[in-house]
Amino acid sequence: MQHRFPATEIKFDENAKAILESDPNSHNIGERVQLLRVGKFVVNPGRADQSTVEVTIEMLQSMVNNFNERIRGVDIAIDYKHESDDVAAGWIKEIELCEDSLYATRIDWTPNGLRKLADKEFRYISAEFDLNYKDNESMQSFGPTLLGAGLTNRPVVKRMEPIVQLSEIDTNQALSNELKAELKGAKMADQKQQSMAVQPVPAPASAPAAAGSMTPEEMMAKIKELQAIIDQLKSEKEAVVAAKELAEKKSRFAQLLSEGKAVPAQEKSFLDGDMEKFVSLSQPVNLSEKGNSSVENKKDSQDQIIELAQKRAKENGVDIADAISQVLSENPELHKEYQKAVSL
Repeated sequence: MQHRFPATEIKFDENAKAILESDPNSHNIGERVQLLRVGKFVVNPGRADQSTVEVTIEMLQSMVNNFNERIRGVDIAIDYKHESDDVAAGWIKEIELCEDSLYATRIDWTPNGLRKLADKEFRYISAEFDLNYKDNESMQSFGPTLLGAGLTNRPVVKRMEPIVQLSEIDTNQALSNELKAELKGAKMADQKQQSMAVQPVPAPASAPAAAGSMTPEEMMAKIKELQAIIDQLKSEKEAVVAAKELAEKKSRFAQLLSEGKAVPAQEKSFLDGDMEKFVSLSQPVNLSEKGNSSVENKKDSQDQIIELAQKRAKENGVDIADAISQVLSENPELHKEYQKAVSL
C-alpha cells in the first residue's frame, strides 16, 4: 500500500539566491529536507475512505537501508503534486535517519524545480512510500520502502521542523552578505592585477578604502550607513501609508457629506477618530427655544451611536471613524432620531 505524506517547507541557502542571477544549470543545491517523521496519522479524516497509518523508527530505518541498497533499481525522484509519470523537480541523492525523522540530505534540483520553489509556487514536500514494496521482476518483498516525493501545498503531517524561506533574510544577514560580496570583489580585483603584472594605481586621498582593507571600525561604519538607508526607506514607506489612509478617510467623509449624514464641521473629528466630538457636532442645539428635552433626546441617541460604534470598532478591528460611519449607515432610524433631536 502506497502512502503520501507532506513533510516540511522547502529550505533555501545562498545558492538559491544565485539561481535567479545566473545559469541555474551551474548549481546543485544540497538541501537537508525533512521527508517524514515517526507518528500515527489519519488519512482523509471524516471520509468513507478514512484510514490510519503509523510510522515507526523501524520503518524509517528500512527505507534508508532499501534506498542505500538501490533495491528499486531507479533513482528516486521528486515530482510535482505526485505526478510520478511526469517530469521531475529534483532527484534525491542521499537520505539519512536522524532521531525520529527521515531526511533527504542531498537533492539535485532541476532548474525548473528550483525556480518554482524560489517563486514560492510550492512550499511543502510530501514523501511517498510503500509499506511492503515488492520487486516486479523477482517478486521479492522488501518491507517499507521510499518510492519518491512530491512538491505540494496540502500538508497532512503537521509540526515539522520550521524551514527558512528565501525572502526571510534578516537585516543583519543582508548586510553581512553585502560586505562578503564586497570583500570577494576586492579579492578578485587583486588577483586580476597580479596576473597582469600591473602595478596598482594609488587611490586618491578622498576615495573610500577597498572592502578588502577595511578595519573593523570601517566595517561597522559601513553597516551603520546601510542601516540608516534602510531606516530612511522604512520611514518613507510609513509616510506613504499614512498619506494613503488620510486620503481614504477624506474620501469616506466626502461620501457622508454627499449622503447628508455629516456636516462640514465634523470633518476634523472624523479624521482624528474623535467619536464623541463627531457626534456632538452633527447639528447645533438651540436651548433657549426648545428647552432641555432636545438635549436629553440628543444624549440618548448619541449614547446609542457611541455604544454601537465602540462595539463595532472592537469586534471588527476598524478605527472609530469607520465604526461611526457604519453605525450611521446601518441604523437610519437611529440617525434620523438623532438628527431630529438636535434640530428641535
